[in-house]
Amino acid sequence: MNTARITLLILAGGMGSRMGHADKGLLQLAGKPLAQHLATRFASYPVLLSANRHLELYAQLGFTVLPDADDSYAGPLAGVLQGLHHMHSDWLLTLPCDTPFIPLDLPMRLLTAAEQAGAKLAYVRTPVQTHPAVMLCHYSLESSLREFLASGQRKVGLWQQNQQAITVDFPDEQAFFNINTPADLQQAEQQFVSLATGQPPQNQ
Repeated sequence: MNTARITLLILAGGMGSRMGHADKGLLQLAGKPLAQHLATRFASYPVLLSANRHLELYAQLGFTVLPDADDSYAGPLAGVLQGLHHMHSDWLLTLPCDTPFIPLDLPMRLLTAAEQAGAKLAYVRTPVQTHPAVMLCHYSLESSLREFLASGQRKVGLWQQNQQAITVDFPDEQAFFNINTPADLQQAEQQFVSLATGQPPQNQ
């Protein structure tokens, strides 16, 4: 499959309230900003980044940065809308910036499942929970998302339900581990070291 069919949008536009309001996309993991981990992991895809702070810093890191249109921290769907509007591909893959261990086969697995089901939106489900923000959206959903947000709605799950989204099963919840707190960041550091060295994480 042609990876140019998919554009990656890294979602870094949140307020980081559980991380002391830090800009999570710029937090350091193994010496590199979190957002860069995803950009490197999926370097074969065109990459956009949704952010509402430190736009110049992200640009210096090489990102094409898309702030929310109304600058109001309107949630991840506001970033998704900007991604759908600015991309030049058929599909938009959205990944939260704080999920550095996303499986490499995720883009194609979501695309294959969506096309086989005739769906325009697919997101991840593990045996533990769903991950609505890890989703693949077809370009044709831009107008419906714009109308949804204009109505005052912000809930990702509700919009996905309205679009008859499908879920795609992945077996490993840990692959979708997201960093919300300083303790999570410490755990991610341990996991990153274990993956690099082949040794199990300590104190797990």
